[in-house]
Amino acid sequence: MSNDKLINHVGRPVLLPLSALNLISIIALISSVFIWIWGSGDLAWKVAVSSFILIMVSAGLYHWVKSIVKESLQDNSTSNLKSKFQTRLDAYMEQQTKNT
Repeated sequence: MSNDKLINHVGRPVLLPLSALNLISIIALISSVFIWIWGSGDLAWKVAVSSFILIMVSAGLYHWVKSIVKESLQDNSTSNLKSKFQTRLDAYMEQQTKNT
């Protein structure tokens, strides 16, 4: 499994709702044009600004969570490599003490 797929799989419980929130915000931003055409310009302005702010916040949270998941997976893989290295080093040291 590639690194990106692993990040998406591990972070899915949080990343999926954030993606859905971003999609809903984009739909609200697009619909503000139709609210302006058929309804009140004041309401359209409020919907557009609110949805734009929500898009920025949800996209920021998405990338923040994704970077946290990526860092934790890298730390986990690095710690596993260290433990493998440490076990090999211990085995080598034991072999050297037996030889001397």
